[in-house]
Amino acid sequence: MDNIKDKELLSSITLWHSYEKPTYLIQETESVINENNENELKSLFLNRLRFGTSGLRGQMGPGFNAMNVVTIMQTTQGLCDYLLNTYGSIKCKERGIILGFDGRHHSESFAHVAASVFLSKNFKVYLFGQNVATPILCYSNLKKKCLCGIMITASHNPKLDNGYKVYAENGAQIIPPVDKNISDCILKNLKQWDKREKNLDEDFYLKDKTLVEDIYYEMYASYMLDIKNEFSFSVYKNANSKLSIVYTPLHGIGKKFVQGIMHVVGFNNLLIVPEQALPDAEFTSVIFPNPEEKGALDMSINLADKVKSPLVVANDPDADRFACAEKYKNKWRIFSGDELGIIFAYHLMNKYEKKKVDKSKHVFICTVVCSRMLKKLCKKRGFMYDETLTGFKWLINKAIEYDEKKQCNTLYCYEEALGHALTKHVRDKCGISALALWVEIAVDLYEKNLTFNDYLESIRKEIGYFVSNNGYYIVLDSNDITSIFNEFRENGKYKDKLGSYKIINIRDLTLGYDSSTSNKKSVIMSTPYSQNITLTFENTAILTIRASGTEPKVKWYGEIAADTYEHAKTEI
Repeated sequence: MDNIKDKELLSSITLWHSYEKPTYLIQETESVINENNENELKSLFLNRLRFGTSGLRGQMGPGFNAMNVVTIMQTTQGLCDYLLNTYGSIKCKERGIILGFDGRHHSESFAHVAASVFLSKNFKVYLFGQNVATPILCYSNLKKKCLCGIMITASHNPKLDNGYKVYAENGAQIIPPVDKNISDCILKNLKQWDKREKNLDEDFYLKDKTLVEDIYYEMYASYMLDIKNEFSFSVYKNANSKLSIVYTPLHGIGKKFVQGIMHVVGFNNLLIVPEQALPDAEFTSVIFPNPEEKGALDMSINLADKVKSPLVVANDPDADRFACAEKYKNKWRIFSGDELGIIFAYHLMNKYEKKKVDKSKHVFICTVVCSRMLKKLCKKRGFMYDETLTGFKWLINKAIEYDEKKQCNTLYCYEEALGHALTKHVRDKCGISALALWVEIAVDLYEKNLTFNDYLESIRKEIGYFVSNNGYYIVLDSNDITSIFNEFRENGKYKDKLGSYKIINIRDLTLGYDSSTSNKKSVIMSTPYSQNITLTFENTAILTIRASGTEPKVKWYGEIAADTYEHAKTEI
């Protein structure tokens, strides 16, 4: 540190050194200080991981701008302070908080570090004794009526990443202004509260686990029972099916929960990809452990071909997302999130129509970047429809509003990034229950000599052919992302064309602007901390461009509808 001249940087590194750290992090710290120049060190020690509605997510390593035991401790001190200020010490002791972790490097240790902070302030602490799926943590938070749930996971991010996902008292992810209030409390509690020896051993695991309550087996059994009662699966029919399906948890923690839910469904022929069956923090056989990414399902498809199975299903590593591929006319086709969404919605609409429900009291919800297929189908069938900002926190809080304030029954929420909320018991996306219902639909279709592609075709004949063109660019500097969007805005003038295609409407959710409304204000709430612009074209195409909230990406979502697939494909 002798060669560091910047006083602010020196002060920050001094604060960093004041925290006790495990041996591996001490060695990593020495390495980055010896090997990096001042500008690189400023990035690590003067910047901080931003705490937002998704909590924290970033690469693991030394410094305040990375995921490590120090940033976990600081964040938990701030969250702890926020909860004490909001609920008081008695409620914190009686209702407490719940912590879970996935199979990534350091996830369990991070959960133990967070638990130690809460214990130091006499919180009741539930801590899962083994890795758990994010939907199970979310379920347990609601079931146990905790004040807060914390899941240590980076979901489908690369292996070097980790995260700290926070759920509110209502069971859903936190939304503004809670994130800002917690962030303010974090900044007020940057110094370490207690010496590590009080609760943690030298590897930063709890010394005494009797201080926390492990409810893994209780919640596992409770979740399975609640899903069984809610869905009423056709167990006898599923058990006698000759259909075989290949499943991959993509080196994540989904296997034990999916095997459990298959007992509930009654399906016996789920074959698991052996090389990807168990948690592997290195994600050895995939470049990106995300079922959306090209090549992620290759190993599953190869196994399916060997065993002559027509279907592959998958979860991401924390099992909150669900994906599927089907062999149709001798070619494998991976369904998009929107295709999965419309199939689930179509199935539920048919089911509820048979019950003769009041459709005006039953609602389907998706996000602004989803296909317009659901909107069209709801209008045609007479069900209610709504949409929200991108992210399951918005979907679920909107669903809660319908269920509790508007006396409407939310039947289904989905987002195009493979997220589905089909159960009332999990107030987030749940890849386990989605897989269970999909398997039941598959058994019924294949018994009738139909496929999911056939099912999708029947939906398209009813509402038309919607073809999308989605993708993303990696943009590492957030300032570059802001510049890209501001250039298009032209200080409020906005561009009126893309190439030769005329734009007839612009909705800028970053600024709360919508050119189609009388007062030019968007009816969907603005999102000032996230770039999001939707363009509607003269030829009916729609295009949304937004900055990802969890990855360094600018994403686009384009769609057009036509009477035939070929026509739509040409136009998009």
